Amino acid sequence: MNETIRIFFILLMKNWHVRKKCWVRTIVVQIIIPIGFFLIAQTIRLLSDNSAKYVNKITYHEIQSKQNILNYRCGLNNMNYHEIQSKQSLQNRTCRLNILRFTPETSATIDLIRYTSMCLSEYTINSPVNFSGAVDEQTMVKDLTQDQVGDFPVESLGIVFETKLDDSVPINFKYKFRTKGALETNLYDAEENGNMANRLMLPPTVVPLQLCLDEAYINWVSQTSSGAVKYSPKISIQQMPYPPYTKVDRGTTIGGKIFSETIKFVFLIILCIEIAYPAIEKNIGINILMSVNGVTAKMNLLSWFTSAAVFSTFYLAPFVIIMRHFMPPEVVPFLSFGDPFIVWFVLLVNLCHTISFGYHMSSHFWKPSNGIFATFVFLAVLNNISNFATSAAIRHTFLYIGLICPSILLQRMFEEITVYESKLVGISWSNMFTVSSADVPSEGSVGVM
Repeated sequence: MNETIRIFFILLMKNWHVRKKCWVRTIVVQIIIPIGFFLIAQTIRLLSDNSAKYVNKITYHEIQSKQNILNYRCGLNNMNYHEIQSKQSLQNRTCRLNILRFTPETSATIDLIRYTSMCLSEYTINSPVNFSGAVDEQTMVKDLTQDQVGDFPVESLGIVFETKLDDSVPINFKYKFRTKGALETNLYDAEENGNMANRLMLPPTVVPLQLCLDEAYINWVSQTSSGAVKYSPKISIQQMPYPPYTKVDRGTTIGGKIFSETIKFVFLIILCIEIAYPAIEKNIGINILMSVNGVTAKMNLLSWFTSAAVFSTFYLAPFVIIMRHFMPPEVVPFLSFGDPFIVWFVLLVNLCHTISFGYHMSSHFWKPSNGIFATFVFLAVLNNISNFATSAAIRHTFLYIGLICPSILLQRMFEEITVYESKLVGISWSNMFTVSSADVPSEGSVGVM
């Protein structure tokens, strides 16, 4: 045992002398250039910085009248009234609904839809919106789909009356909308604070349609009531108050993406340097001489791996320091809330994973240049493929592909760190083994990866 330890330390000294002899490669390529790239990434991040902030108040929105809502829908609020507007120009700005589909088709629903159609065109120069009934919901959805087929798609919306409407006035009025496609994800994406509800007033005009349909129902109730006085409804609408929240901007996400891509590129450079040392020894026959003297290839590789892990402190520690402290006074650092030791440990483990993968790949090639080239190309191709993986199933699969491609895991870990920073809690020992959002698989936590 003592002899094995003595031989191992001799190998470490041998590796140190090799690095010392190749001092340009060791200092410039493995330390100065990576830190320089990281400083460039930090500068780019400063250009897009808009760090997460906690809004400790309830956000109230203004009450919008019916005229404001319909004018907003038609693009009339932003119109320059000092210029002469042609009829064609006005029609191009109306963003009108072409056809309104509904089900079931009864005399009561037809009256409601007719009133709604007139309401939608009240503040425009267009004629009332066309409407068409359907037997059931399935038929109506097929019609909505058919509206999008052809060279000139038709802007359409569907209404399903879930309350049975006849000549008597129902106490509860329940309905739902069917659109031509799924709602945009940024309406409820935490990254955008869920504060994009005003997009619902753009085509296909969900909010104006709801306003006019509710007014049609209130008018119907008023006109069919037995009271002597008939009321004309005047409706306004207000967005629900927004509770205190953490305001997140895409600048935070962009910063995390820049750092992860930079570190992946830096690790690729360092990998090519590290795998060259044992590959050159193998190429010139030093492995054979060492095996004759009782030094196994396994122990030699372990010594190179250990020296690479120890040497990584000289460039990994500056990375963490830059993310934590290297900022102008008025800019919040990227790593404001997370534990710097955990981030350093994440980088160290991923670097060790990357170097181990490089040793395995280069061992299949006799010439060092061939092994380095094959490793570089393999990692670069898989990294590009992972960047274009968007579906949840593929992203889940890529977590397991990350076992042979460490850069994929590094990207995923930085996504987790970025989300925790945007929540103003940061990565810590308490949340290492929990995922940051519900749409991430359980094995996607930093601790598991």
